[in-house]
Amino acid sequence: MNLIQLMPDASEIIQYDEVGIPLYIRQGILSKYPGMQATCHWHEDLEFIHILSGEMGYFISGERILLRAGDSLFVNARQMHYGYAQQQKDCHFLCILIHPSLLTGNQQLAKEIVQPFISDHSFLYYAFREESPEREKAGRLLQQIWVIKQEQRFAYQMDAVGMLLSLFAMILEKYDLGLFGHHSVVGHTLMLQRQMVAYIATHYSEQISLEELSASAAISKSTCERLFKTYIGLTPLQYLTNYRLEASRYLLESTDKSITEIANLCGFNHTSYYGRLFLQTYGTTPSDYRKNNVSGNKDN
Repeated sequence: MNLIQLMPDASEIIQYDEVGIPLYIRQGILSKYPGMQATCHWHEDLEFIHILSGEMGYFISGERILLRAGDSLFVNARQMHYGYAQQQKDCHFLCILIHPSLLTGNQQLAKEIVQPFISDHSFLYYAFREESPEREKAGRLLQQIWVIKQEQRFAYQMDAVGMLLSLFAMILEKYDLGLFGHHSVVGHTLMLQRQMVAYIATHYSEQISLEELSASAAISKSTCERLFKTYIGLTPLQYLTNYRLEASRYLLESTDKSITEIANLCGFNHTSYYGRLFLQTYGTTPSDYRKNNVSGNKDN
């Protein structure tokens, strides 16, 4: 099972390939995710996605794009994003994350180029799709990074960083030319969105009203609903329910609490209602999920 671990503000806890080297190179299959959809999240790392087969819908801070086999995607740091299946069709993909600190050890370049870029909320992403002249080059580089990791070549990490630097330079060139810009005023509103997500993470076990959620960011109910739709693509209630279900799934795996206890701890007043939602979302009952996923019962 592919799980995304989140901090209370919805930032992802990246499990890098090696301790001390902020580089993540993995392949994934959407059918391994609950509901064939990743949890909406953000992180400080730059993200590269390459579609090996199938199609993937991608949500990035209010925008939706479609990626097909052979396409690649760059997502800037700190953007709310997630991938999801198109019409429940599976997708095999490559995901590479790199922390900006690996891109340059030179303070001047970091100050003048890298930091201004990743801090510019107007540049959300760049898609290497059919109309992009660099599509094939981007795909080759990302797939080659996967190959050298599998081969475990000596110092392959440095080779991978070099190829990612090449891709990053291509994107910076387009950024400098002002070819791509999205949502030029998202900085403050994104901060408000994260405040509300953090409130849910702290209070999800309680009964949360729309009034209380919007008050946590000192905004109106209508603005609250609009920001959730913009940055996460869900209503506040949908996000809250999904968060509670994910929290319950963690408790099912990591504790021996009863199903009723877990339902109550995660903000569900009725165990039967919780069970129906869990089945609809994950395709299995809470008890069956626990049987198949607790330590010692998982397939090797």
